[in-house]
Amino acid sequence: MGMFLGMGLAAACCILLGVAPSLLYQHLPYPAHFKPYTPAHLVETAQLLLFTFFGFWMFRRYLAGEPTVTLDTDWFYRGPARVVCGVLVVSVDRAFDLFDRWALLIVRALAAFARNPLRLLPPFASDTDYSPDRCRPSTQRLLACVLLAFVLLSLWGLYRLAL
Repeated sequence: MGMFLGMGLAAACCILLGVAPSLLYQHLPYPAHFKPYTPAHLVETAQLLLFTFFGFWMFRRYLAGEPTVTLDTDWFYRGPARVVCGVLVVSVDRAFDLFDRWALLIVRALAAFARNPLRLLPPFASDTDYSPDRCRPSTQRLLACVLLAFVLLSLWGLYRLAL
């Protein structure tokens, strides 16, 4: 729908400028005194269109396509395209797949180690599951310090305002 609207608008502009060319000429940087609908200009344009039509009509049989084999420049890259694609695309894709599998194996091994990192240290080794909460510091003390600092700074600010 948008294409038809744009084409219709362009056609309307062409018709408008064809009927009233002074709308365009008044916006030119230099004055233009051209009268497109003089008899001489109409005859000249009609002759140009008529002889163009005659030339097309005379050579129309040569404009039809002929079934031939055409060797274009694309032959040079279409021939070795499979070999080049195999070397540059398929082999690189296989290498990426191999490295992807290796990376996944390494990540899985690191994830298994991260589940119980203390099992490799002899004093801490145990068969029980590792609990990260046992070694994690409590956030209660940290929050208490932050709140205490906030209260003290607020009181100090109020004290300074009162002075």
